[in-house]
Amino acid sequence: MTNCLIICQLFAAATAPGQLDRVCFGEYCQFLVVQQGAVRFLDYTPPTRSFKIGSYVRSDQDLVPSTEAPIRDMRSGHGWHIVVSAFLDHDEGGTGLRLHFFSPSGAPAGRYDVLSELEQVELGTLLGSSEEILAVTSTEEHAYNVQTVIWLLANHGVPKLLLRVPGVFGTFVNGERGDGPGVWISRETYDGVHAETKGRVNEFWAWDRQRKLLTVRKK
Repeated sequence: MTNCLIICQLFAAATAPGQLDRVCFGEYCQFLVVQQGAVRFLDYTPPTRSFKIGSYVRSDQDLVPSTEAPIRDMRSGHGWHIVVSAFLDHDEGGTGLRLHFFSPSGAPAGRYDVLSELEQVELGTLLGSSEEILAVTSTEEHAYNVQTVIWLLANHGVPKLLLRVPGVFGTFVNGERGDGPGVWISRETYDGVHAETKGRVNEFWAWDRQRKLLTVRKK
């Protein structure tokens, strides 16, 4: 019993080179590390895992908590600054990504958590007006664990959440051809339980410039 306690204490006290954060569940620990310019996730739970999350953006480290690792830096034409960082989930284990928003004045303007892997990102005047839009699709281990989040980046205030939907964003339409601005979404239909519901359906989400809303177009 004493030997087991000593071994468990050694596991709990373990560190990893380049460690930024650690979370332990029983005798096994997970680590967020920076090694050779890469941000990595190390999981010592059998079977052990190690994979790269992204490239380390050292210049942004002071903009995020010390337990997070910046992996992407984005700047819009109007001066918005968005930093994407990786973090450890201390409740469930594993990793996630966090978007840190900074306004054109440089002031912090909120943060938002997405899934553990960036699949695609677009930033700019995507809907045919001068208003800037940020669209992010993130994924997890399974193909049906996918999420698209879209924000309006106004010149003042915090980003406005326009859409959060399980699926992948496609083409943005600026409305020049007369069919109105909006974005195509390939929405995931899986209900989380029944395998026969797995699949995707294409939807057009129309942009209402007056009300600043994205709403799905009825068939």
